[in-house]
Amino acid sequence: MLERVKKIKLRYWIYAFFALIFFFLFLFDFKSMGDHNLKTYILYACVFVFVVSIIFAVMIKFSKIKPDNYYKPYFVFVLIIGLALIALSPPFTSSDEQSHFYRAYEITDGHFVTKADSEGKLSKLPSSLYKTYAGSEDVKAFRNASIKYSDIDSMLNVPLEKNDKIVYGRGYATDYKGAALYSPLQYLPHSVGIIIGKILNLGPFFLLMFGRLFNLIAYAFMTAFGLKILPKNKLFAMLVLLSPVMLIGASTFSADGFTYASIFLFIAYILKFMNTKENITGKNVCVLSALILFISLCKIVYLPIIFLVLLIPRECFKNNKNSILFKSLSIAFGLIIGALWFGIASSSLESASDASSKQITFMLTHLIDYVFITMRTYFENITIYAENLFFGEQLYHSQLKVYSLFSIAYLVIIFMALFNEKTKMIITNKIKIWIGILIFVIMILIGAALYVQYTSEWASIGNLFITGIQGRYLLPICFLLIFIVNCKRKFVDDQLLIDLILLLWIPTVLTIFTQFV
Repeated sequence: MLERVKKIKLRYWIYAFFALIFFFLFLFDFKSMGDHNLKTYILYACVFVFVVSIIFAVMIKFSKIKPDNYYKPYFVFVLIIGLALIALSPPFTSSDEQSHFYRAYEITDGHFVTKADSEGKLSKLPSSLYKTYAGSEDVKAFRNASIKYSDIDSMLNVPLEKNDKIVYGRGYATDYKGAALYSPLQYLPHSVGIIIGKILNLGPFFLLMFGRLFNLIAYAFMTAFGLKILPKNKLFAMLVLLSPVMLIGASTFSADGFTYASIFLFIAYILKFMNTKENITGKNVCVLSALILFISLCKIVYLPIIFLVLLIPRECFKNNKNSILFKSLSIAFGLIIGALWFGIASSSLESASDASSKQITFMLTHLIDYVFITMRTYFENITIYAENLFFGEQLYHSQLKVYSLFSIAYLVIIFMALFNEKTKMIITNKIKIWIGILIFVIMILIGAALYVQYTSEWASIGNLFITGIQGRYLLPICFLLIFIVNCKRKFVDDQLLIDLILLLWIPTVLTIFTQFV
C-alpha cells in the first residue's frame, strides 16, 4: 500500500490539495445559503467525492494516450459529467428551458410550425406541462430562479394528460414565442426522448429528463467524432467542448448543444478534407449535406458558416466541374433552406412584434448610427462576453455566480491550448483573411438579430446599445480560430492544461449543487 502511495505523481498530490480547498471554500458557501441537516451535508460530500473520483480517473486516462485518441476519454467524461449535470440541475432551471420544452413537445405532436395570432395565442398543449413548471401557483414571471430540489417531488406527481389541453402563449409561464422560431431539426434529439417517454406513458418531468438525456447523447457522439477527424488543434477544440457553457447546454433542454455540435462537426470535416485532400465519396456528400441542412435550420446568424465548403480543395473531386457543382449547390441549398424557414417561422407569428418592425425601420433609416451602436456595444462589453464565453455568471439563467478567477483561468488555459500545438498543416494567409471576414459577419449578424428581436422589446427603438448578447453566442467563432492559428512548437505540456480544465469542474459542480439544494 505504501509503495502505491509513493508512486503517485507529485502533481496529483497538488491537485488533491486544491480539490480540498474547493471542498471547504464551497462548503462555506453551502452553509451560508440556508439551514441544512446532516443528510444534506453528507450529500454534498458524496457529490464532491464522486466528481473528484471521475476527474482523477479521466486525468490518468488522458496521460496514457496520444492526442489522436483524446476523443475516447473525452467521450466518457462528457457522458458521465453530463449525466451528473442532468441529475444536479432541477427541471426548467436552464435559460428558457420551459419554452424549449413546450416547443419540442409541440413538434412531437406533429406541429412543426408554430402558429400565433395577434393576441399572442400559440398552440394547444397539455395543461400538465404548464402545471409541472408553474407548480401550484399562477406564475406571472419567470420561475427558473426559484426552482430547487425540493420542488421536484411535486413535479414527479404530475401526469401527462394528453387530452387536457390549454392555449399557450397568454403569459410568461406558457409563452414560448422565442423558441417558436427554432426549427424542428434543432430539437431532433430532444424530440426522440419525448416520443420514447410518451410511449412509456411518463409524466412531463420524465419527458423533459429524457429530452435532456438524448440531447447529451447526440452532443457526445457528434463532438467525439468531430475530435477524431479534426486534423489540428485537437486540444483547443476539446477544451472548448468540455467547457461548462457547452456541457450545460448539452445536458439541459436547450437547442444550443445540438447547434454547436453540428457546427463543430462540419468545421472538422472541412479541415479534414483540407488536410488529407482525399476523394469525397457519396457518403461524405450525404454527411456534409445533412450538416449544412442542420446549420441552415439552426440560428440564422450562423448561416455564413456553410460558405466553408469553398475551402474544400479541388483535389477532393474528380474534376473541376464536380468541385464547382458541389460547392455551388451546397451553398444554394443552405441559403434557400435557411431563407425558407426564416420566412415560414416569421410569417406564422403574427404577433412577432410591431416593435421588431419599427427597429428594422430605424436600422435602415439610420444606418450610420446603427454601425456606431454595434461598435459601441462590442467595445463596451467585450470583456464581459469573454468572461462568460466558457464559464462566467450566465449559467443556468444567470443563477450560478462562479468566482471571476475561475472564469478568467478557464479563458487563459483554453487560449494557451490554441497556441500550444506543433502542426504540419499550414493555413495560407489568404484563407486566414477570409475566415476573419466570416467571423466579423457572424458577429454583425448576432448583434443585428438581438437588436431587432430583443432590444426592441426589452429596451427601446433606437437604443444606444444592443442588449441581450451573451458570451455563449460567440462559441462557434472559437472553432473558426482553428483556421487562423498555425503553431510551430509546444511550450506547455498538454496534460497540464487538460488537468487544470478538469480540476475546474470541481468548483463548477459544487456551485451547481449549492445553488439548487
